[in-house]
Amino acid sequence: MLLRLALAIGYLLPALLPAQASTVRGRVIDGSRSAPLDGAVVELQDAGGKRIGRVVTSPSGLFLLTAPAAGRYQVRALAIGYAGGLARAVEVPTSGVSLGDLTLMPAVRLLPDVHLVGNRKLCGAEVGKDPFVAKLLEAAKTSFEVADATIASGRRFTVELVSVRQVTTGRRVATRTDTTRESLARWPVESVEPDSLRIRGFVRPLAPIEARQGLTYHGPDAEVLFSPWFLESHCFQSLVLTSPPYLNAIDFLRCSKFSLVWMGYDVAAVRKIRGVSIDAEAASEEATNSPGVRATIGRLRLSPTLSNRNRELLAR
Repeated sequence: MLLRLALAIGYLLPALLPAQASTVRGRVIDGSRSAPLDGAVVELQDAGGKRIGRVVTSPSGLFLLTAPAAGRYQVRALAIGYAGGLARAVEVPTSGVSLGDLTLMPAVRLLPDVHLVGNRKLCGAEVGKDPFVAKLLEAAKTSFEVADATIASGRRFTVELVSVRQVTTGRRVATRTDTTRESLARWPVESVEPDSLRIRGFVRPLAPIEARQGLTYHGPDAEVLFSPWFLESHCFQSLVLTSPPYLNAIDFLRCSKFSLVWMGYDVAAVRKIRGVSIDAEAASEEATNSPGVRATIGRLRLSPTLSNRNRELLAR
């Protein structure tokens, strides 16, 4: 009897024990220089494309990810100023796997020699049909992902945060600006969930206890800006500045809601983000019935740069 019980426990134990985690390691290099790439983002995804883990490469380009169990996964690497996002399917055994070097190539000059856009706006599904605008959107998304992953990894940055508060009383508008320097622990431009914005809009009425503070406006953060709903429901217009510093931009247009993303001429990286997404008519109508209107805009500068190249990520 005791022998049969022991055998039964022996058969059941493997099923009761959690699956052993497996490691995925490797190095990301710059293909043009065969040099390690610091600050690149490496992501581990399951077979369905869902993110399981994400890390930022060390100064030597190394990364280490942990898979919950042996199986088939996908590894994705991306970096600011580098073409696309390298994706590789990988079979991860229980003992773990070394991927060796993952090579990213620097992006070629972003702007074509001649690009005629005029004032034509691209809306919904048309956005992906314009290769130039699609390339700008992909570069902006990469910049946001790298910044978010870098901050989440625990790296600290010295930031300059400028808070602007505007209070409207009748026809009088008072503006107050406060500037502070601090160590960044999280991305300062945060929005509510995309589904909430889609249903309730960008203006949130305050609770009675907050009534004296006016209205709160939510500007789109990275998650909202690249959500299917936002991309499908907004129009886009690409602009090219012909004077220094030769930046190009994308306007996100929907009535009076807007957000402006500026891109570097040679390096496909976000330089600054301007604007808050609000419905000006609704805001002015509600402002007449409330003591004041408050809008807060954060201005952020990351230093040191996110990689070896001289890059900045500036949100305003």
